[in-house]
Amino acid sequence: MAKKPSGNQPSVGNPTPRGGKKAIGAATRPSRKLGITEAKKPPNPPRAEIKPQVIAVIDAEAARNSAPPGNRTRLRAGDETVILESDLNINLNRRKALSLDYSAISTAYDGGTPVGPTAAGAATTSKAAIDLVHSHT
Repeated sequence: MAKKPSGNQPSVGNPTPRGGKKAIGAATRPSRKLGITEAKKPPNPPRAEIKPQVIAVIDAEAARNSAPPGNRTRLRAGDETVILESDLNINLNRRKALSLDYSAISTAYDGGTPVGPTAAGAATTSKAAIDLVHSHT
């Protein structure tokens, strides 16, 4: 009689783990070796094009940090005097972590450069963050 597999391991002929669902990304993720390059946006975008993208990133972080709704509303309305730490509860470490999101925005444009964590941490207002990302595009 064949030995039955333990409950922690899938059976030999079963490609799905316990529970019957495929692992996330299993055989559905496209290969990055296709040689296809993504089209970049034109260089030197106007500041008005960058501003809503940066505000969306900051607003998402403020939501994670339970920022007061009134201050988030001011941010979404375009108020550039919003202070990230005191108004939106985004401390220095979280501002540094936003460099990844800022870099995603800036490098989406042709000739855009990544934003470093030190520079992102130094941006203490929404205006400074928008200007920082705009200067890297």
